[in-house]
Amino acid sequence: MIKIDWQPDSSTLRTFGWTGLVAFPLLGLMAWNQWLAFAPLPDGATQPMAYVLFGFGALCGILAVAAPLLLKPLFLGLSLIAVPIGFVLTYTLLTLIFFLIVTPTAILFRIVGRDALHRKIDKSATSYWTPHKAPKDVKRYFRQY
Repeated sequence: MIKIDWQPDSSTLRTFGWTGLVAFPLLGLMAWNQWLAFAPLPDGATQPMAYVLFGFGALCGILAVAAPLLLKPLFLGLSLIAVPIGFVLTYTLLTLIFFLIVTPTAILFRIVGRDALHRKIDKSATSYWTPHKAPKDVKRYFRQY
């Protein structure tokens, strides 16, 4: 489970500030070009939003250098927004990957009869041990590629 850092140190806040210096202007460029239109915006509304995001980026950069502790409210606010979104998306994506990729692959392998782990029961076998080939040279252990 992801935990929110309620008491971030100045190093964490400084890193957040440098990240904000890059991320907020990129979001501003996306808003300026209307790539970030989650909802239809009236004409001319994207420029003020872009300016606000550019300002947040500049503010983050300045505060990262001058006073990183002043970034704490923004850090906590964005963390409170991002953690639930990340939680839902993680479980949604993992569920989709499992049911859309792993499950059909397993069903296909069952139909084809593939048994890569050799798990079929052989009642006539005295042992399920598979012999291991010894390496020709012990130096091979130091070359793990």
